[in-house]
Amino acid sequence: SNQINKFTLALANYVQRFNVTCYSRYGDSLDTANDISLTNQEASKDKSMSHFDVIIVGAGLSGIGAAARLTQKCPSKSYMILEGRENMGGTWDQFRYPGIRLDSDLYTMAYKFRVWKGANQMAEGDTVLKYLLETADEYGVPANVRLKHMVKQVEWVSEKSTWTVEAEVDGEKKLFTCNFLYMCSGYFAYDEEKVDRPIFKDENVFKGDIVHPQFWPKDLNYKDKKVAIIGSGATAVTMVPAMSKRGAKVTMVQRTPTYMAVFPSVDWLPRLLSLFLPYALVFAITRWRNYVRARVYYKLSRTSFGPWLLKKVIFFDARRFMSQETIDAHFTPPYNPWDQRVCIIPDGDLFQTVGSGEANVVTGHIERFTENGIVMKDGANVDADIIVTATGLQMVMLSDIKVVVDKKEIRWGDTYSYKGSMFSGVPNMAQAFGHLNISWGCKTDMVSQYVCRLLNRMDDLGVTTATPTLTAEDMKVDARPYIDSFSSTYIQKRIHLFPKQLGGFWRNTQNFEEDQRMLITLPVDDPTLVFSKPANSANGAKATLNGSSKNGYDADKKTL
Repeated sequence: SNQINKFTLALANYVQRFNVTCYSRYGDSLDTANDISLTNQEASKDKSMSHFDVIIVGAGLSGIGAAARLTQKCPSKSYMILEGRENMGGTWDQFRYPGIRLDSDLYTMAYKFRVWKGANQMAEGDTVLKYLLETADEYGVPANVRLKHMVKQVEWVSEKSTWTVEAEVDGEKKLFTCNFLYMCSGYFAYDEEKVDRPIFKDENVFKGDIVHPQFWPKDLNYKDKKVAIIGSGATAVTMVPAMSKRGAKVTMVQRTPTYMAVFPSVDWLPRLLSLFLPYALVFAITRWRNYVRARVYYKLSRTSFGPWLLKKVIFFDARRFMSQETIDAHFTPPYNPWDQRVCIIPDGDLFQTVGSGEANVVTGHIERFTENGIVMKDGANVDADIIVTATGLQMVMLSDIKVVVDKKEIRWGDTYSYKGSMFSGVPNMAQAFGHLNISWGCKTDMVSQYVCRLLNRMDDLGVTTATPTLTAEDMKVDARPYIDSFSSTYIQKRIHLFPKQLGGFWRNTQNFEEDQRMLITLPVDDPTLVFSKPANSANGAKATLNGSSKNGYDADKKTL
């Protein structure tokens, strides 16, 4: 008892010393939403309005978070969210396949400004959706959403400093205008016809159902059925134990193994800290700890000895559930950890399912489909009543929306990423694009904060346009792909259609600290962000302002 008391006192003293740092870094999460101004919400409730200060495209995790940030930090701005689907929630409303859950922890995926209280940090899809919708209600977001508004084209006119947004509503075209456009629609295709899944030989011969997780049939009965799940990514890894638990006889068919890390579904730290600390502070500490842990793992994987060490840890956990023979055959990838994403498996559920014989794994190339399943190139047969194609993720830039600037269509492969959030030569537009090596929401919330800072700075300067603008000096740096640290097939197939990276601010990093510095810490002004007014503004002539160079940006070296 005395030892426990001493430990508790020491931990409390540490947390008290940490408190100042925690508040400075996570102060938003320690405040309530009770004092939020509703100015922009009230302005946007009028359904007859067609012009808004800001239009957000997408009402999922990023879009709801963006709306909440605008409410907090830009209360005078009117905004509207255009959502193509019939419900809010994005991925978490659309995806209904068995076992859908987070592939990262909810403490870091959750909004920084709204604590999440729950025992299971690897939350299931319904839990995530509930959290998103509750956040939306708390900030009055639903009043500012127009559902079934599928954005098809946006066009910028410099003379007016205005975007015209064309949306399809029940087969009819509807136009909106705004001063700033914030794209929060994710980075992969939602439409069934755009899913880039492989077409296998003799698919038409198979007598059973072929389904894709993204478009899961509500009435599909798989109990006591033989199910072949093609794929080894986060979706397949989630579905195998979930469907096995519900009575399916599952075989996971993979071309190449994936690294899988065991992660506890219940975190002991918040449980302990909540005994003597307010939960807002518990949330902030746990969130910070998880950030640090994820960053350490990823940085370690980039060192010379790190991959060897990470493999030791991963395979040690795997051996708790499976034989070395199974690990060597089906769970040892031919690349290093974090060359592709590492899948998280809560409490080792997939390893348990395979190790106990409740599910099987077949590794190799598919030769063809048959009436009763799949034949592999090595001659092995996989019997199946249902085949699930848990593959075919297709990356798309801004939901494949046509973007026109002053009558010229933008080809994203010819542009460059500015701070991982805006694009060279494209005025008043930002995109919420997260990190691939930590929770998606970490970066997208920083982008939303940056957008608010930019809007407020433009108001301070009395300008209407902000355009990231390349110089000849910027172009002396060799261009790199938008995402240059992952070898996943779905990225490599489409990355040429995305913007490129250079140096300085012209980067889309996978680095939390660097993005926090660029988006949150440094001033908005910099030499490559050009502020201006249209020619028909009050002074009668176009005014152009370049950002100040006194902000940590070396104007001579073009480096941070």
